[in-house]
Amino acid sequence: MKKSIKSSFIYSFFKLSNYFATNNNKILRIFGIPIRILYKLIIEFIMSVEIPDKLKVGKNFNIYHGIGIVINANCIIGDNVSIRQNTTLGSKYDGGPCPKIGNNVDIGCNTVIIGDISIGDNVIIGAGSVVTKSFPDNCIIAGNPTRIIKELN
Repeated sequence: MKKSIKSSFIYSFFKLSNYFATNNNKILRIFGIPIRILYKLIIEFIMSVEIPDKLKVGKNFNIYHGIGIVINANCIIGDNVSIRQNTTLGSKYDGGPCPKIGNNVDIGCNTVIIGDISIGDNVIIGAGSVVTKSFPDNCIIAGNPTRIIKELN
């Protein structure tokens, strides 16, 4: 699936802001303050996409149809993860533990993933799923409550 210009813009701006937000060099962090403020204004307030610039994200994080995405800063996202519109990743309560998403995970639109859970590698999460428990590697999950639909080889 080809990324839209909007999604590419969100991801590129996220990576730039993330560089300054997570850098150990104080001078670079100070230099990056205007960029981080601009990121928050444009991406979070204008485009309604809440992806904190301190989020730990692996390589090739793909955002499709970037609107209505909310991700808690304490989530951990692996490599080659795709996420679609109106998706929430977060804690069950303020300050609570957040999900850990494995590598090669495809998250469908209108999905909620909350709590101290782990999603394994090579998992496809169907659209509209509400995920509140951990799932192993190599499976397709969907539903509310979410369950394994098919195991992949």
